[in-house]
Amino acid sequence: MKKIIFFSFLNIFAHVFISQEYYLNDVTNLLKDTVYSTKDISLISGTVFDHYENGMTKLLIEFENGVKNGEFKKWYSNGPVSYTHLTLPTKA
Repeated sequence: MKKIIFFSFLNIFAHVFISQEYYLNDVTNLLKDTVYSTKDISLISGTVFDHYENGMTKLLIEFENGVKNGEFKKWYSNGPVSYTHLTLPTKA
């Protein structure tokens, strides 16, 4: 039981404190297989956001080591979700 609690905590810690948030203009190759940070050309791990001019969220995509892994959501400019998809990690 203690091991389960420890690994659950470790997973949450890694996701919250190691993942980063990026704006759409902070990444390259978004339509390609591998996505990099424009600041230091590293593979990104975290969430990419974009917003409409009115401040509403436009796009959210989760990445791990430069590859889509997790949620992919798009919103209409007035708020409702227009598209949602869950990308699962691929096995090597």
